[in-house]
Amino acid sequence: MKEKRFIDRINELALRAFERGVYVYSDFLNPTEEAEVKAAVFPVPVTFYGGAVFCERKMAAFGDFGYEKNFPLSVLEITPKSEKFFKPVTHRDFLGALLGLGIERGKVGDIFTDGKTAYAVISDKLGQFVSDNLKKVGPNDVACTLCDAVPERFGPKKEERKINVSSPRIDAVICRVFNLPREAGAGLVSLGKVTVNGRECASPSYTPKEGDVISVRGAGKLIYRGECGVSSKGRLFVSVEVYV
Repeated sequence: MKEKRFIDRINELALRAFERGVYVYSDFLNPTEEAEVKAAVFPVPVTFYGGAVFCERKMAAFGDFGYEKNFPLSVLEITPKSEKFFKPVTHRDFLGALLGLGIERGKVGDIFTDGKTAYAVISDKLGQFVSDNLKKVGPNDVACTLCDAVPERFGPKKEERKINVSSPRIDAVICRVFNLPREAGAGLVSLGKVTVNGRECASPSYTPKEGDVISVRGAGKLIYRGECGVSSKGRLFVSVEVYV
């Protein structure tokens, strides 16, 4: 039922863009919701953006009308007021502080933090409100400033690896990457804990394609880059980029 309501709402946005001839934007979508939108058919094209190329939570823009899209989002820099008495905080603390202002989750995009400073992408209509009213994150007093973009250094870090696997199946790949027992991969897939490009993986025998983004709940995430050789003993080498 929840999935049907989501698709119905997305169809409404696409139809509005088609009938009015203007861009219409969704709230921030998580990767699974983005995958659902990509799999659907609409009367207008759809594109996605979340404030930076490395953002996971993105808005969908419906339409292609020959003029520039202007995604309705803002970026906030959140910094501690006191360096001396600062206590480290997490992504969850920043998200909790934003939601504590009465903001819906769909109005908040990605949050990037080094444990002290954070950059939060939020709905443009709420940018000034949050800037004026967010005073505390965890035990720390903070200051908020609207800024132009999330600095690249706050983006996710990836490590390139070449691994040897017994087969190119997804269960073999994730077990090798995350140092899991051989039988664990199939179990994680069957439990619905493995997604490919935001959609639940249906089978442990799925062979990843170049560019597939594979997420394993509780373990991590990687980008599959493809086969890159065979060992002298006939084992396959594949290349991956692992989020660290």
